Amino acid sequence: MEKAIIMYTPKSIAVLGPGAVGGFLASVFWKNGVEVTCIGLESEVNEINNNGINVKSSIFGDFVAKPKAYTDLTNSPDILFITVKANYLEQALEKVKPELLESTVIIPLLNGLEHVSVLRERYGNRIVVGSISIEVFKSKKGETTHKSPFSKIRIASDNDVSPSKVADIVQWFSSIGIEAQQGPSEADVIWKKLVRLQALALSTAATNRSIGELRQNPEWRNKILACVREASTVAQSLGANINPNDVIEQIDTLGPEQLSSLQRDVSQGKTSELDAIAGAIVRAGEKNKIKCSNIKGLIHTINSSVNKHPSS
Repeated sequence: MEKAIIMYTPKSIAVLGPGAVGGFLASVFWKNGVEVTCIGLESEVNEINNNGINVKSSIFGDFVAKPKAYTDLTNSPDILFITVKANYLEQALEKVKPELLESTVIIPLLNGLEHVSVLRERYGNRIVVGSISIEVFKSKKGETTHKSPFSKIRIASDNDVSPSKVADIVQWFSSIGIEAQQGPSEADVIWKKLVRLQALALSTAATNRSIGELRQNPEWRNKILACVREASTVAQSLGANINPNDVIEQIDTLGPEQLSSLQRDVSQGKTSELDAIAGAIVRAGEKNKIKCSNIKGLIHTINSSVNKHPSS
């Protein structure tokens, strides 16, 4: 008689930063019977505790999730997901004390690359680097709207967490309807998203136009291609196996109306992830004597626009 295969399932999960991405993930975890704790600002905590998280999803349907919510972590979860924006990371980490995470797997899903060293310095070697590809946002009604017909997560850990544990987490993701993949390295996981993201984010934020419009414009298409090639060169210098032609093909398959969270933040006068996404690439390139003139140029364009039209 064959032995039954026991699939890994986390008993408890904490999500630091229950915004659009974090709130969506917390809701899906909760829907699948996992004990979920959201850690956020007082306003976020009150909203979740009073009204739950109202999800409108193209994959998971419409439902209201009721996870627990606190301003500070008080338990020791099996997994901690960090889903704050990079510019709020230092402030958010004050809500999560290192002594509570001695046996916790920490999975950051931030854009950029410099956050990994920050997390290791604070929490030690228990990091599984992750990236998420999804289109989700919070509407004016407070609904968490998941528009894309996919939710994809890639994770990897070079030395902190065993490959078998990472594989277990990937299998669990897949079992609850989130497409997941175990990457060959942390660099691969970070850069495979970052090279594509920075080109999309910079071009849409600089123009306030959709990727479909920009692809059809020869001048902007060339700028997008140049940004992809520059970032790919930096990625390759850091050990990531990135083919710029593959990235360009991915960009060409994006829905024509797609914008970016950077574009939304810039257009609304909010603090953006421009430095975490594009600035980090430029700094990494400078360390390896790689010029990123096109990326720098779009950073300047966006900053000039922000300074010209500051938030009121």
